[in-house]
Order: sequence, then C-alpha cells, then structure tokens
Amino acid sequence: MPVVRSARSVSLACLALATAPSRGAAGQDFGGIGQAPQYSRGFNTAVRERPHPEWAPFDIDLDGLTLKPQLNITSLFTDNEKFATTGARSDESFRIQPALSLDADGSRDGFGLQAFAARTEYVRSSEDNSTEYGGAATGHLDVRHDLSIDLRVDDQHLVLSRADPDVPVDTLAPVEFERQDFRATIIQTLPTIQLQGVFALRNEDYDTAPLPQGAVYDASGRNGTYLSYSGRVSYGVSPAVAVFVGALYGQGFRPRENDEDQDSQGVNFAGGVNFDLTRLARGELALGYLRQSYSTPNTPADSGFAFSASVEYFPTQLTTVSLTGSRQAAPSSVAGSPGGIGLSGSVTVDHELLRNLIVSAGVTAGQVQYRSYFVTGDNAPGNRTDVSYGATLAASYLMNRLVSLDLQYSYADDRSTDALRRSYSADRLAVTLRLTR
Repeated sequence: MPVVRSARSVSLACLALATAPSRGAAGQDFGGIGQAPQYSRGFNTAVRERPHPEWAPFDIDLDGLTLKPQLNITSLFTDNEKFATTGARSDESFRIQPALSLDADGSRDGFGLQAFAARTEYVRSSEDNSTEYGGAATGHLDVRHDLSIDLRVDDQHLVLSRADPDVPVDTLAPVEFERQDFRATIIQTLPTIQLQGVFALRNEDYDTAPLPQGAVYDASGRNGTYLSYSGRVSYGVSPAVAVFVGALYGQGFRPRENDEDQDSQGVNFAGGVNFDLTRLARGELALGYLRQSYSTPNTPADSGFAFSASVEYFPTQLTTVSLTGSRQAAPSSVAGSPGGIGLSGSVTVDHELLRNLIVSAGVTAGQVQYRSYFVTGDNAPGNRTDVSYGATLAASYLMNRLVSLDLQYSYADDRSTDALRRSYSADRLAVTLRLTR
C-alpha cells in the first residue's frame, strides 16, 4: 500500500504545520494505513495521493541529490488569540516559514535532510511573537532484498501554543521548548509474513516565561522523556488482506511534582486486520488490551480495552472519506499528572472539485482522563478529564507548478472538569501562499 504523495498533499501538510498548535507529547499506537504491513498493494489511491505530473513542482537536481526548497506565507485571523475563557480578544498574525529538503536515493539505500524556520508576528499581541526552527535526518538501508532498516532523527525548537489550557493567559512571552525525536524501524518481508520492530524516543525540555509584576511561569514540570518498544507479526491472507498481532511497551520519565514521582509505564497488546479492497476501502483495525501504571503514590493503574482504527472509504474516484479512532495511553502534558488514557476520533472528507482544486471538511473529538492531577493550591490528588471538539473546512488550489493557495477555517472547543483550568472556544481562518521550486 505505497503512499504516492502529490503536490496537493504536501500543500495541506504545510498548512497544518503553519497553523496547528504544538501540544506536547502524544500517545503511541500500532500504526495505520501509512505503516506496515504494506505488501506493495496499490489497489486504491486517495484524493490527496493522486499524482498530477502537470502540477508537480520542479525539483533541483544536484548530481544525484534532489533539492526541494519551499516558502510558506500564512495570514491567520482568530477571534480568541489567547484562547481565553472570558474576555476573548481577536487578533491577526503573519507567519513566514522557509523549508528545505535534500534527498539522495541509491539503487538500494537513501538518506534525506530537512530543515525549517518560522517567524510569527502578531498585530496586537506582540508579546506572542516567536521564532521556531528545526531539522531532521532520515536514512533507509536495504540490508538485503527482504530486510530493511529506517532511521529518523529530529531536533526542533518550538513554541507551546496558547491553545494549551494550562499555560497562563497573561504570560509576557511564549513558552519555548526543545524537542528531540529518534525512531528506528526494522522490517523483514517474506512472501506471506512480515516482521516489524520499532524503537522510539522523545525528549522535551521546557523553558520559563515571564508574568506580570516580575513573576515567572516555570514550565519545567512538563519536561519528559518517553520510550517505546513495539513489534508486530503480520500474515498475508490474500494480496488484499493481512492479519497481525503486536505488542508495545512504553515508559515515561517526568520530573517530581509536589515531592512525588510522575513516572509511568505501560503495555499494549493488540491484534487486527490490515486491508486494501479495490475500489472500496483500505485501512487497519486493531483491538486489544492496555495497562498503564504510575509511580505516583496511591494512584491506581489504568487498564482495559485498547483499539485503533484508520480507514479510508472511496465512494467515488473523486471523493475520499477518512475515519480514525483510538483508545490508548496518553503521556501527560501537565505538571501534577503522570499520564492517563486518551480517546479520540475524526472524520474527514476530501473531494477533488477540479484537477487543481480539492475541498475538505472534517470533525474531531477527543477526551483525556488524567490520573492524580494536583489542583492549583491543593495538594490532594484527584482526577481530571479534558474534552475537546473541532471542525475544519479547507480548500487547496494549485495555481501552477510553483504557486499554490490554501484556505482553512477551523473551530475548536476545549473543556475540563477542573474549574481552575482554562476552557475556551475559538474560530480561526488561515490563508497560506506556498511557493515551491
């Protein structure tokens, strides 16, 4: 099930990068339609994957290396720039984001380098002006015809979004943090059996931000290191269907809060089916069991069923309906909690209105139940539940090989059972001009 990326899919990915808030560590699952097992099926092609060579940008050939420069310019308007519970204030921001990738592909092996920088300026809230940057290196090694190794390393300097409900509204500067990721994947594909092993590591280190009257918001309680080891065995029942079983072990290491540990560890066992049915649907469904335990004293473990679903349905060649859902361990992004369980789902519809125009609509919903969350001013541990909803309307228009235009409207609603934690709703409208070479 190889993924063939068109210029249009890259365009929306860049829009998402330019407008989506960074919310800290995310949970891990067993994969989805973009991961193994793949078996080179290629029975279906999603709207955003369909290649259109007549609209593809010109890459720069450097004697065996391919250089891909890009520049995104985004104008964003929101009716609640601080994501405040009350006293919402509208604002407009401008973001300039150059990016560069350099790829080399040999007959068996390959590597790639990527880099980006982004500067965001606000019209009214100049205290939220920020600079982000980062880079990544990827490598692919074919040990032999049926055995491959993929490596990826990321290092980024990012800004925590105002959409995070635990960041004080009145900070006089954005909360900056460093994030490092490493991922190693080894895959052996036999005629009907595929073996996969993955090791993933993430480290996050948060800075402080000034508050009025000389106070300081210390975000170091969010610091964390997260490890996961996973493996799966897949069996190809037919060219279109494979069944699999898998296991994942994860650890989270967090700084002490209120003189108590916030570390966690957990396991996830699952089995399911991966399919690609011609002219109908493709995806992956998995069902299993999870158990997440915490080092915080008197904090009970979370356990129960786990599932993940990622399905694309093709009612016509011009329309793709994508459905996702999961219940999995959720590393905490707040001080005072070692983690919890997250439940999420989404539905997205992409329609190719013209060969160079795709329109989209989507809805999302999510819930995270945090364990042993310490309410501000009270050292008695309790639980906290956050619930979020969202909706998006978008259009991506290719003007020519070098220029494209993206338009996206989004609505977000975020609520919590903790009355001292921010709840909010916000509307955002973003227009992105993308220049490629």
